[in-house]
Amino acid sequence: MGFHVRYVSSCYFCSLLNQLQIIDLSICITIQIGWFYPIELNLFSALMPKGQEAELAGFFLYCTQILGWLPPLVFTLFNENPDISISWGGVQLNIWLFLALVCYMMMPSWSRCKEITEDDNKILKSIQLGTMHEAI
Repeated sequence: MGFHVRYVSSCYFCSLLNQLQIIDLSICITIQIGWFYPIELNLFSALMPKGQEAELAGFFLYCTQILGWLPPLVFTLFNENPDISISWGGVQLNIWLFLALVCYMMMPSWSRCKEITEDDNKILKSIQLGTMHEAI
């Protein structure tokens, strides 16, 4: 809703040339948002080991729902506190981005991830054979 209000108000107050640029930008943003969420879930499910669907689905929901609102909450807390400069709100967003990039850099390559998930799951196999203590 907020995007539409900004779009309509900016189209109303801008010249025709800027309106065309805004339309191009809105088309690009729509395409980016339209492919991100289905591909995110598709990639996650493609790398999910067999037998661990339930626990990893919970982890996925935790990461997308809980961690998704944490940076805006911290920014709001910084913004509402009169003793903290608003620039620190922007700095903390960069810290979240840095942590995400560190996690991304620790990931193996796509082909290695596929090899890991296609291998037999030792924990699931030991539960089926009744030898759980050997797998751990």
